[in-house]
Amino acid sequence: MEVAEAIESLKIEANNYMRTVYALKAMANELLWDASAKRFYKHGLACFGPRLETSSLNRISPNNKVTPDLVVTVPSRQNVLVEAKLAVSGDKDKRRPKLLQVQKYDDDLKGLADNQRGHPGHDIVFLVSCEHAKNIKDDIQELQKNGEIRFDRPFALVRFFLMEQYKTWFVLEVVSGSLTDTDETEKLRGPLMIDLVHLISNPDFGHIKFYDAEPPLPLLMDEIHELVMSSLTREQRQELRESNQVDVSLKVEQLREQMAENCGPINTSMSRIPEIPQKGWIGRALEGFRKMGWASKQNDGTYVYHVKQRRDPLEQFYSLCAKRKCRTALQRQQKQEKDAKKYPLFGDQIRCAK
Repeated sequence: MEVAEAIESLKIEANNYMRTVYALKAMANELLWDASAKRFYKHGLACFGPRLETSSLNRISPNNKVTPDLVVTVPSRQNVLVEAKLAVSGDKDKRRPKLLQVQKYDDDLKGLADNQRGHPGHDIVFLVSCEHAKNIKDDIQELQKNGEIRFDRPFALVRFFLMEQYKTWFVLEVVSGSLTDTDETEKLRGPLMIDLVHLISNPDFGHIKFYDAEPPLPLLMDEIHELVMSSLTREQRQELRESNQVDVSLKVEQLREQMAENCGPINTSMSRIPEIPQKGWIGRALEGFRKMGWASKQNDGTYVYHVKQRRDPLEQFYSLCAKRKCRTALQRQQKQEKDAKKYPLFGDQIRCAK
């Protein structure tokens, strides 16, 4: 793999991650909006990545923990569980196992709020990008016809995409299935267009840039770099202008808390909500800075970030990660070739594992 190819791959991965975040925010924005009152439901709640528990009757993962990407709750009205998938294989056989896994949410999940009848209940939304929607719709219909997949709870497949028309719109559209709320289903079949400005300016989740999946390393490093730059004091900015460098001490947990406040979902009283971003993500990003020479690590685990006026930091982060990706791919290839020579009877199997 060439470095340029690896950079392009990382940019696609980063773009998919950002689109997923916006798709989840768009879904939360719509489900929490009270159209009749022209405002958000007073006690509505969007929980990103809650830890829920399945029952012994779960068809896919009994007595286990599951983590949907989003749960939107409006007391006495609805629970909607949302799972988003952007990275979908073009190979039908590789897609199907992931589609079957969605059934694990079709269960009496412990941790969800009660619905209007006083019993745990929820709808399921499978959120996919526009380019994959038709294939996934066809796959699910075929699996349902063959009896390989079923949903006892309301299930809707929703596609999303961005559209430029005078302004930027985020579009949601139900392509199959329905929700308990028939009015909401009809709106989403419209399709529904949401002004991107509304998502960015939402006071509860407009600031969110991460969900419960580790972001591509270049994105996280760029957010940390921007946070450090924007947090410089007047004295530090003066020092940077005069000497072209200022050192800033960063502790992993303190930085994680700052990032959570600036880029993560608002922490609620719900104990099942995970830390976003996670401490391990921050540690890996800081190690990336250290390997670039942009930071050094002290004996107590504190990192010293060497702030300078740098050109195109994000491009440099992509380059770092791409080179590492190429190096790892080369090492894997060399090991496979070595193993193929060492174990000639299994050479074909080893080469097929590439």
